[in-house]
Amino acid sequence: MLKRKLITLGLCALALSATLPAAAQLSKPIRMVIPFSPGGGTDIVGRYIAERLGVLLDKTVIVENRAGSGGMVGAEAVANAEPDGQTLLFGTSAELTIAPGLHPNLRYNPLRSFTPISLVGSTPSILLAKKDFDGKDIRDIIQQAKAEPGKVMYASGGTGTAPHLSGELLADMAQVNIVHVPYKGSGPAQSDLLGGHISLLFSTVAPSVPLIQQGKVKPIAVTSARRSSILPNVPTIAEQGYPGYDVSIWYALLAPAGIAPELAKTLREATEKIVQEPAFMERMATLGVEAPTAEERGPEALQARIRNETEQWMRLIKKAKISAQ
Repeated sequence: MLKRKLITLGLCALALSATLPAAAQLSKPIRMVIPFSPGGGTDIVGRYIAERLGVLLDKTVIVENRAGSGGMVGAEAVANAEPDGQTLLFGTSAELTIAPGLHPNLRYNPLRSFTPISLVGSTPSILLAKKDFDGKDIRDIIQQAKAEPGKVMYASGGTGTAPHLSGELLADMAQVNIVHVPYKGSGPAQSDLLGGHISLLFSTVAPSVPLIQQGKVKPIAVTSARRSSILPNVPTIAEQGYPGYDVSIWYALLAPAGIAPELAKTLREATEKIVQEPAFMERMATLGVEAPTAEERGPEALQARIRNETEQWMRLIKKAKISAQ
């Protein structure tokens, strides 16, 4: 028994010795750049990760909100930072996969300017209809759009956002003409949906839940490949005849390109531990954020996600002739 305990302690010591030297290289406080304003969904998730990362690494993690240009200001700041592990980006799909299609002169390259650490979570958009909408599912909407080209309209909180592109991808896959109506924010669009001034709206999940529960709007579909855990009875668009359809707003941790592999490994292991914690999953569930699966978390999977989505959005943005507003 004593020998077994000594072997176990020896293995633990070896594991710690492999991790601690890398963490010890982080001599200064870690600066986590969140490229959006305080108080929003990205900020809430990012601050949770920053707090837990500080505890696990026994380091001070300072959150810096660098908002501007749809996340591009913060991303550029991290891309130009020293790759010493002291500066991290809490990135999103907005500035990493959508921005390249909207901004040809982007001053960073999402694939070459960063070292992916780990996916943290994702949240789908949801297609809502006004409560008296004459149609119950995606098939009804597409049928109407084919019968009356250009007459079916959907709203979103802004041009070039994930909800907007959710509609464009559906139109592209269904080969129909549906018209986008951009609003300056999801709040005004949601108000017009409630007032019956618009019929369809692609929006974010969390603020839509109480409206659905109160019967004020009709849920049609979520845009992710899997159903949302907070709206398990709402089918996906893929389920309704469009296999492969998958649009999510996602969050990930990245470092500047060139970071030492051992530092990247330390950061990845700590982040992956956080996203598997029950407390993290419970907190994220209230925000409509899904924790990543083991297959989705790793840096290779994150790099592939960035590459594939960038190609998809660049093609769609060019085809639909979408320009940045």
